[in-house]
Amino acid sequence: MAGAQIVSKTFTAAIPTHDRERELGACLESIVAQSALPDEVLVIDDARLPAAFLEHWKARFGEKGAVLNYHRKDHQAERRGLSESKNLALKKAAGDVVFFLDDDVILEADFFKEIMAVWNGAEDEKLLGVGGLIRNARMLNRTEKIFRWIFGLTGECSWDVNPAGFTVWDEGIAETTKGYYMHGGVSSYLRREAQKLGFATFSGGRTALEDLDFCLTAKKLGFHFIIVPKAKVVHNHSGNSCEGEFLVGMKDSLNRKDIYRRLGLKTLRGRIWFYWASLGWVARLIPGLRLARAAGMIFGHFKP
Repeated sequence: MAGAQIVSKTFTAAIPTHDRERELGACLESIVAQSALPDEVLVIDDARLPAAFLEHWKARFGEKGAVLNYHRKDHQAERRGLSESKNLALKKAAGDVVFFLDDDVILEADFFKEIMAVWNGAEDEKLLGVGGLIRNARMLNRTEKIFRWIFGLTGECSWDVNPAGFTVWDEGIAETTKGYYMHGGVSSYLRREAQKLGFATFSGGRTALEDLDFCLTAKKLGFHFIIVPKAKVVHNHSGNSCEGEFLVGMKDSLNRKDIYRRLGLKTLRGRIWFYWASLGWVARLIPGLRLARAAGMIFGHFKP
């Protein structure tokens, strides 16, 4: 309608966390320094942050006109894990748009500004999410790209989830790009639509592949995402994890099998593709001597 006023969307930055006070503090510092602040920062805690830490950051955000809300999970009533934390955040968030941030990322100054510019200009009913890039992610070399092509670890576009249930991404894009996958810890969603889909809670934990499941479900329903290369973070990949590498690998395979059974291509071609791509997904870890994770993946793949 001519002359209609565009109403800017409100947004919440939701951060699931577990025993990472130092990393979370650095993440919050980068949020305070943003050129566009969220209306709300929502921390969902699977452990217990110190009261002094929370008081400090509530005051810091209050000085900037933003609110920090904190929810410590009651594990008698609420399951542990990242998927559960994200679903809780979607229920509790006040914003129209909910950002999900890993607690060990550092946002560059205009991260929220660049992504919210897309949201506030969007008129596409099938746009479900907008995400950014990880500046310090390692770029694939030519050999690795050929390897991924051989094992079917490719998609129909540069950011995708393929029918075998494997993610495809390209940190080297220079232009804003339409796709069907975003990094789960550098993402934003329309709260109401994302809540309808929900995040899978098959096993919970650090590598539940809830982002893969969510994106493939969204793709099958006709939704898509936008990746904004000007919105960047540095991901510090904290080594402080409650899960060992073997368990991480095992969950990867168990959950990937579950996703394929529910959402993957069920033809003979699809089954061959899944098993062949799974072999490649494990083999890619061998040159880097990530043997414990590879062993966990193999164990999980054959575990009933």
